[in-house]
Amino acid sequence: MPNGIAKHDAALLQYLVSLGAEQLTLTAVVLKDLRGDELSDGQAWQVGDQVLRVHDANGMPAVTYIDPNDHVGYVFASERMTAEELLRLVVSTDLIARAQQHR
Repeated sequence: MPNGIAKHDAALLQYLVSLGAEQLTLTAVVLKDLRGDELSDGQAWQVGDQVLRVHDANGMPAVTYIDPNDHVGYVFASERMTAEELLRLVVSTDLIARAQQHR
């Protein structure tokens, strides 16, 4: 999506996730050329050498990460997961690395 989100080139990815007996959709958005304090709101969580942020996006939890080297942002959201479940899923399945493979 050239200039697709807030004037940033973006890619939309969707994953089908099994959570117990339930299947739900996880949406990921990859944004190019983020600068300054974009996506800097939310509660910060240090995970290894990465700082992930947990947000409330209009009642839906979202987890974000900005790669400080290439200024690419990653946003993960699912309307059927809690913020804790979403953060745990992003970290335990290494979704950031998976999203980086799709760039």
